[in-house]
Amino acid sequence: FGVMEPKRGLFTTIDGKPRMLTFDDIKAFKAAVNDIQRRHGQQRGGKSAAESGGILAKQVIDLSNPDDRKRANTEIHQCFPVINRAGLVHFQTNAGPNSKVTRHHVMVQFLGYDSALSGGLPVGEAAKLLGRGKIKFDCDCERHTFWFRYIASIGNFNYGRPEDGFPRIRNPKLYGIACKHVLRVMATIS
Repeated sequence: FGVMEPKRGLFTTIDGKPRMLTFDDIKAFKAAVNDIQRRHGQQRGGKSAAESGGILAKQVIDLSNPDDRKRANTEIHQCFPVINRAGLVHFQTNAGPNSKVTRHHVMVQFLGYDSALSGGLPVGEAAKLLGRGKIKFDCDCERHTFWFRYIASIGNFNYGRPEDGFPRIRNPKLYGIACKHVLRVMATIS
């Protein structure tokens, strides 16, 4: 492992060019975090409401970047569930035309799975109920990892490893919410 110089972590690209991080930048980061949490209903009385968690598939689509929606519609043509383990569904999609890999893996945790299963509803109605309920998600692509996992973590709709590193280089304005693979999955389940 190489040793990282401490001063390397004191830069940002908020204005499009690398520059030294300022106290005002840190305040702006904190305000952005609070805004993300507020938009996704994760704050009550100034405190994070971790117990609520999740997001609706329709919200993921509505809050996404228009360019990501366009790429999901034009580049991602395959989406299918691979495994369902007690409401945690592993979806697989094709990768985009310029990708280093051929497919991506999206994990979706349906938070209402237990209640839908025990509700005594016919299978079709239970599936519709799940599609309209809250979820948590994760994707193995770099766009999700470096642009959106932090947003999903602070919004409490990230499945898997939480991200606590602010995306100060790739997405300092916290624009968007999901990659094209996640968006294709959300369109499938909603």
